[in-house]
Amino acid sequence: MKDQPGAEDGALLVSDAARLGAIAAGDHRAFADLFNKYARNVYRYTASIVGRTAEAEDACQEVWTTLWRSRGRIRLATETLLPWLLVTARYKSLHAVKRMQRDDASALSDQDGGAAPDSDRQAEMVRLLADVEALVQGLPELDREVFRRCIHDGKDYATVSKELGITVASTRNRLSRTRKKARTALTLDS
Repeated sequence: MKDQPGAEDGALLVSDAARLGAIAAGDHRAFADLFNKYARNVYRYTASIVGRTAEAEDACQEVWTTLWRSRGRIRLATETLLPWLLVTARYKSLHAVKRMQRDDASALSDQDGGAAPDSDRQAEMVRLLADVEALVQGLPELDREVFRRCIHDGKDYATVSKELGITVASTRNRLSRTRKKARTALTLDS
């Protein structure tokens, strides 16, 4: 890991990319360093989406588990790991909201056969997730696979490109177009 310029009082500043490289080699301490650096941000973000402490903690844990499992495949687009963590946290949180609603509906229907009450926020998150899933289903098959493997599975462009037999540039462009379509569609729906 390298020393970054601008370290005060001789302190060693290690980049997220260097820590990620160490994690890829199985370094638990580098993982702990990233956890200590970003855990609060990731938890706050998951809690803001999920709205329940226990489920937010579970979603947050899934983010860190995904980081460890994907450690050799993650490539940073910026100098920080935070964007990757927050995108993963959003995905995990939206799925947690969907699970909570299914569980709530099941529990309520077991009790009295009625419909489960949804908070406005949870209903909006489920609608948003459904919109994203509908958008992804409407994509050409290759674009769907690029999206699924990069976003859902957390694979890097090079791995996805190799698996699908396309260039890294094609993978990046397909994912970029999909993200742009999603932003446009979701902005228009709001």
